[in-house]
Formats: sequence, structure tokens, C-alpha cells
Amino acid sequence: MEGAFTKLMVCKIFALGGVGYSGMKSATEHACTDLVQGKNVDALARVLQEATWEGRLYALWAFKELDPAVYEQARAEFAGHTDRIQMQQGCIVRERTVADALERIAEYSPYK
Repeated sequence: MEGAFTKLMVCKIFALGGVGYSGMKSATEHACTDLVQGKNVDALARVLQEATWEGRLYALWAFKELDPAVYEQARAEFAGHTDRIQMQQGCIVRERTVADALERIAEYSPYK
């Protein structure tokens, strides 16, 4: 799981769902899913606090499944940020806001 944790800590692009020409999930989304399935809450909590913005957003998405109270609290804190991130949908990577990513997280759930 150390590799999954490291991927999230340093990731530079936030992407949920199919990306690229193949439409497959990104390696970073797979890394996050590995931590969710392993219930690695401590590692995800650290990512939520210390990672790049993109990594923090993956951790937020993970807590949507693992601990809705943590998700709601962090989501409220993130909502006030105007920081710009790199976000990918399909084949396109573009600069978006944290708020844009929060919308994507709210609508996307592969666990249901």
C-alpha cells in the first residue's frame, strides 16, 4: 500500500472515471481505490492533510465512501478554496478550480 499512498501524495492530475483514448481509470484512481478497499483510513487522513491538492481531492473522494462525516467536514473546508488544479476528464486535461473537483466528487461513485 506504500506505493498507493505515495502516488496520492505527489499526484499532479485529478481524474475520476475513464481517461485517455482507452477510457480506463487512471493509475491514481486505482491507487485510491486500493487504499479504500484496504480501509487505510490513517494513510488517507494523512493524504487529506498533506498531499498536493489533487491528492487531497482523491482522499476526499475516498472518505465519501469510508467516513461520510469526515467527507462532509473536509468538503466544507475545501469549498472556500479558490486554488487551481489540473483535472482530467476523458482525453482532456485542463486547469479547473477546487470547486469544480468537488462537483465531480459529489456526482461520481463507483462503489454504488
